[in-house]
Amino acid sequence: MPSKQSMPQASYAVAFLLSVGIAVWPWLFPFENRSYYFFDLVVTFIGVFSGLLSIAALAKKISVPRNVGYGACFLLLCIVLLIGVARFWDKTIPPAPAVAPGGTAAIERATTIINQNFIIPAPAQMEHPLLEHNKEHNHLSEQNNRAVSPPQNVDEWRFVANALSSQTWTDGKAYTVYAEGRFDFSEAQWMRIVFEPSQAGTQFLLRLVPMGANPDKQIGLRWELVEIPADGIVLLPLKAAEFGFTPAEMRQLEQVAILSGDNAWNKPLGQDASKRAIFEKIEIR
Repeated sequence: MPSKQSMPQASYAVAFLLSVGIAVWPWLFPFENRSYYFFDLVVTFIGVFSGLLSIAALAKKISVPRNVGYGACFLLLCIVLLIGVARFWDKTIPPAPAVAPGGTAAIERATTIINQNFIIPAPAQMEHPLLEHNKEHNHLSEQNNRAVSPPQNVDEWRFVANALSSQTWTDGKAYTVYAEGRFDFSEAQWMRIVFEPSQAGTQFLLRLVPMGANPDKQIGLRWELVEIPADGIVLLPLKAAEFGFTPAEMRQLEQVAILSGDNAWNKPLGQDASKRAIFEKIEIR
């Protein structure tokens, strides 16, 4: 019967190429949303398994009926199309919430301990010199400064990160200091970043990366260039729109980064590569 006839060798070769594409594609073009990682594993397993069967058929170790073989090739082609459609829709699907190791209680305990040991007292008369400096260097509008007054009580600030919890990256020109974790900035109006006064004059960009996003992509950058003042303390308003986010995305962040050096994502910062902004502490209010 025709259904029992074996497939041509060329068909096995096509099936093998489709299998290779299925196995490799998820890792060449990974999902931005990391919650779909299991889908990639399943697709890779299908690609590897069908590839091994194709090799066995090419080597004439097994014989596949024609109708079964053509059906398998059609299925592999459908999987390739499914991967392509999934990658397209992935750009419009918000990342799934993640649970930090140790749970919320562990995070709160750790934050309390750090706040008790690493809090730096706020400088006196913060409102006047600090706001005036930010008006000059960060170009904050007078309307925004009148609408929200920076807190003067040190107990009102919430710890985010310090130098001990930070990591660095550089290619010799661009320089990034970042802290990773699970951050909720949805109710915060201000961020205070403390630098060594010796870094005064260094310019940087602030970046926030939402949970599940690909940090290797240009996302979450606040493109307003900030210059470190003489006292090393920078106060910035936190507005979701300035980072290209919705308020909901500010609720689940996994990285806070300071970008300096001579460029950030190939945008010149107007300074030498030796100009590196390295924070001592970051807090929000």
